[in-house]
Amino acid sequence: MSLFRRKADQIGQLQEAIVTKARQIRQLKRRALDETQRLDQHLQELQEAIEAAYLRIEQALHQDPQKQMLIKEQLHTRMDPCPRMGEHLLLLGMITARQLMNSLREQKRSGGKLGEILVRLGYVGRDRLQSVIDQSGRRPLIGELLVQSGHVKRKDLDRALTRQESAGGMLGDMLLSMNLISPAQLADALAVQGHMKRLTGYDRQEVIRSKLPEKAARKFKAIVIRQSAGQCVVAAENALSATQIHELGRIVASPVTQVLASSQEMERLWTLAYASDWLRESTEKLRTEQPENSASQTFSRYRSSG
Repeated sequence: MSLFRRKADQIGQLQEAIVTKARQIRQLKRRALDETQRLDQHLQELQEAIEAAYLRIEQALHQDPQKQMLIKEQLHTRMDPCPRMGEHLLLLGMITARQLMNSLREQKRSGGKLGEILVRLGYVGRDRLQSVIDQSGRRPLIGELLVQSGHVKRKDLDRALTRQESAGGMLGDMLLSMNLISPAQLADALAVQGHMKRLTGYDRQEVIRSKLPEKAARKFKAIVIRQSAGQCVVAAENALSATQIHELGRIVASPVTQVLASSQEMERLWTLAYASDWLRESTEKLRTEQPENSASQTFSRYRSSG
């Protein structure tokens, strides 16, 4: 009987512990919900403050035409730090504060570039937007580059932009998924947009000889294709930041230059540089985990049976 009572007491204690933990979990959930609501409220207040600031800017420019002319002149001559694209267009009087706010909401909802959204919503024409981009020294729109190069027709670009509006994501990825461009064509356009060199060729043995430790290569998503005492050239599918270039330079102990590669080109480089390592690791893993099926054991059994 005493054993039964001890077990019953233990069960009772466990039940009390479960009830206590459940209460604590509910309290934590309430706190997390309260914190989420507080942050949402703070974010909403910040958004409203930004929108109010845009409206004040618009009103001030309308009330003082001379100031607006001065701002336009400074923007065209780049005497002042260049603002973000939406604010740039607002200061130039090409869009209204309401149009900018609507476009930013749409960008938050569906993603993509603000310039493309402004065009899609009909707030600014492509030609006018491209003119501003050219004058401000900003990167040209990827869609426009692909149209200008003849890789994409205007109607197909519009179709891709419509899909991007509902699905979100980057325009280049959308064009690839619709089979309107090849990975190489996208890489060409991105290289032009970013003022970067494209991968044009490499020596297979040099890629194998100069490769980074795989962990570092995966961190930067980059493959060394050429290295000498004074320079290291790496290929990557996306533009590396200045910080990443600096870190890579410390690893290879020389200045680093990047060339842009397509996704298919990077797959070939990964295989070329690391396939032998992958095979060796796979063989070692098989030998350790399944020694009876490893190549060495299979060969030994074959010789013994012979």
